[in-house]
Amino acid sequence: MLLARQCAELRETIPVNWISSYTYFKAWGLEDTFLIWIFPSRSSWGIAEFVSVGLVVLSIIAIFVFLRDRPLLVRCFLGMGSFLLFSFISAPQMSLDLLPFFALVPLVPLPLFYFFEATTATFSALWYSFPNPRSSGVVQAVALIRQIALFSILIVVWKVSGQDKIVENKLALGLPAIQNPNPR
Repeated sequence: MLLARQCAELRETIPVNWISSYTYFKAWGLEDTFLIWIFPSRSSWGIAEFVSVGLVVLSIIAIFVFLRDRPLLVRCFLGMGSFLLFSFISAPQMSLDLLPFFALVPLVPLPLFYFFEATTATFSALWYSFPNPRSSGVVQAVALIRQIALFSILIVVWKVSGQDKIVENKLALGLPAIQNPNPR
């Protein structure tokens, strides 16, 4: 009963906080996304936002329509990853939304995960080293490498999740069984 009450409280607070954080970020304009390289001038950022929303919506619809045979957890991982990949703001703190999926869907090779995290840390560290980090330059080049790493992660999860035997062995959909390490 206590767990049910805590889940209900958590469910009520998370959507409000989650959505409010993204509406706060919306006022920033393009940041840390490949769209900066396609739409470099601030006057075209409105078009970039529409392109971003279109890409996010189309990718999530495609994931949930064409990959409906995959486990829901994998589709949610791909959906959240697609949101981060195609969003017009892909700030480093938004990659925290993927961490639970990395734990629950252990299909990503560790070196690729570490590379993604290293690029996130690198461009976060470089952010205050340049006068205009939102313009095309070193910081956004590292952010582009980070998005390429995220794209690679999504491809790996998409490809590997189609192999049922691997998914059955690795996917943590339920609570793991508690096993006694010292059987008698």
